[in-house]
Amino acid sequence: MKNYQSILGAAISIYVFLGILDGTIQNYVHFAGPLNELGCAVIAGVMGLMCLVAIDYKKLINALK
Repeated sequence: MKNYQSILGAAISIYVFLGILDGTIQNYVHFAGPLNELGCAVIAGVMGLMCLVAIDYKKLINALK
């Protein structure tokens, strides 16, 4: 996976995670119950963290120089 894909995936996943926790996503997605909402939030949060781990920081720093 390329760096821009990992960064974009992390940004979107963390945005969805925070949107679910904040309550703004419920205006667009109606969850069947609180456990479904919690499960979606956990999945989005873990996916965001895994995308952050997948970034090749050596390449990123060299590209910014």
